[in-house]
Amino acid sequence: MAGFDNDVVYGINADFSNALGGTGADPSGELLTDGQMWIGSTALNPGGTNINVGTLTSPGGSVTIGYSSPNITLEAGGAVPTTFTADSGTATPVANNINLLGGTNGIDTVASGDTVTFNFDVAEQPTIATSYATPSGTAIPALNVLTFANGTGVSITAAGSTVTVNASATTPLSFPTDSGTATPAANALTIAGSGSITTSGAAATVTVQLTGLTNHALLVGAGTTTITKVGPTATAGQVLQSAGAAADPAFSTATYPSVATGTGTLLRADGTNWSPTTSTYPNTNAINTLLYASAANVMSALATANDGVLVTSNTGVPSILAGPGTTGNILQSNAAAAPSFSTATYPSTTTINQILYSSANNVVGGITAANNGTMISSATGVPSWLANGTTGQVLTATTGSPPSWAAAAAGFATINVQSFTINGTYTPTANMKYCLVEAVAGGGGGGGAVTTGAGQAAAGAGGGGGSYRYGFYTAADIGASKAVVIGAGGTAGANTGGNGGTGGSTGLTGLFSIDGGAGGVGSGAAAASCATQGGTGGNPTSAGIQAFGASGGSGACGAASNAGAFAIGGNGGSSYFGAGGRGGAAIAGRSAGVNGLTYGGGGGGAAVTASQTGFTGGVGAAGFLWVTEFI
Repeated sequence: MAGFDNDVVYGINADFSNALGGTGADPSGELLTDGQMWIGSTALNPGGTNINVGTLTSPGGSVTIGYSSPNITLEAGGAVPTTFTADSGTATPVANNINLLGGTNGIDTVASGDTVTFNFDVAEQPTIATSYATPSGTAIPALNVLTFANGTGVSITAAGSTVTVNASATTPLSFPTDSGTATPAANALTIAGSGSITTSGAAATVTVQLTGLTNHALLVGAGTTTITKVGPTATAGQVLQSAGAAADPAFSTATYPSVATGTGTLLRADGTNWSPTTSTYPNTNAINTLLYASAANVMSALATANDGVLVTSNTGVPSILAGPGTTGNILQSNAAAAPSFSTATYPSTTTINQILYSSANNVVGGITAANNGTMISSATGVPSWLANGTTGQVLTATTGSPPSWAAAAAGFATINVQSFTINGTYTPTANMKYCLVEAVAGGGGGGGAVTTGAGQAAAGAGGGGGSYRYGFYTAADIGASKAVVIGAGGTAGANTGGNGGTGGSTGLTGLFSIDGGAGGVGSGAAAASCATQGGTGGNPTSAGIQAFGASGGSGACGAASNAGAFAIGGNGGSSYFGAGGRGGAAIAGRSAGVNGLTYGGGGGGAAVTASQTGFTGGVGAAGFLWVTEFI
């Protein structure tokens, strides 16, 4: 105390004798440091009193303790606020005290110990929520602050007393489907599978997938909700085909090419599969055109023509022959060229039994048929049917006019024959109307063979046959009578190797005359060989039904000096009525020619071998004439 040095001051319930913790004159108990003071304490000091030296401290460091003589100073540190800023205005403590009061909007304050609690007074302000329920959990404000956080597809803005929650532009609020529209419920949209479709979710991903899949198979419908599969097939090139409305499609049995082949080829069935043709076909065709092979494996379009006909050339190339433009032309062959239409026109229809004829140049018409008619023509050549005449009429010619039916002349009562073998006169029998005259001329004589010496031979040729004629005459043609000339047979060739004579002519004087056959050539002696020519057959010369006489045969011989001796005479030529005479034939001898055998037959040639007397040829047969009369 002041005025005392090392003195002990005693007070009631106080003892400072050892307050400093020392004894005697130990000064360690002195109050020497700022902030020290004697402080009463329940704990005894070493002196056994309750006064101890202590120091003012600030364990939290919020108060600074100092000494400014003679005072101890206490000063709040920087961590202790001296002002408090509110939503509206600033509060400053007065005498180190600040009042925390509740407002009038449902907020109360409660203090206990070192804690002040702010509460919402629901009774005063029931519109203020103390918790906020969501579809997933409950939010409770912390320090009167409730935080609105942006979520996926949601954006939040605040202005003044308003908080605005917006769906972002990329988040749909509804989901249209093929059948109906889905709207999220409680911010959730269920994506459900159906039938053959399943869904799965993980993190932010929804996976939609098909079930029951097979590598390389095709999916097909199996009702309204499920999907089934077809294939795969083990054979390449098969194609998927419809099996109708009531069945799944199926792969074809046949295969098809996988790539296009040459331009213009078509698919063609080979009995098992479809394959491209070797032939090519045009891509386009004009209307009415036909296809044909214009070259090997090249099908082309054949140009068409109006009103035409399909024809081919002489090399087989087809073409359309255009119509001729006129009615009635017909298609005609042209040897080695393509057919063509005729210039002439033909009727499109005919009647039964009708005959066609050219009614004008290049116009074929029809002749009207007539029963039992006869075709005749006019003086200008126009044909027509002459209607049938009456019984017994005969078709009669009329000079300058068409034939016509006329009453027949009186019929024949008698047929009479007159024949002539020598010259004479033909006098018609009374009332003779018509006659048929047949005649044959005389045959030629055969050639003779000469007498031969040793080593020689000879052979004559045969005479030719006489000619023949047949004629029809009226009584007027014959008149009162006609001289008859009968051709004599040709003379025999002499044994000196003479030629046979020519047969004589036969005829009716003033009407006709026909020639006899020529005589055969005679033969001289031949030292080696010989050949003689037969006589030529007679020529009928006159008009009418006629026939030439046959030529006589040639003679031939060979002498002994030529490796043998023989001789053969030629046969006489035959006439219309029969054979001529046979030629002679000899080996080491001789043979005469035979006379003609029938009317007009030629005589045969003689044959003589070595050292033989000569021989004559045969005589030709005489001619003949006979008349058949119709009386």
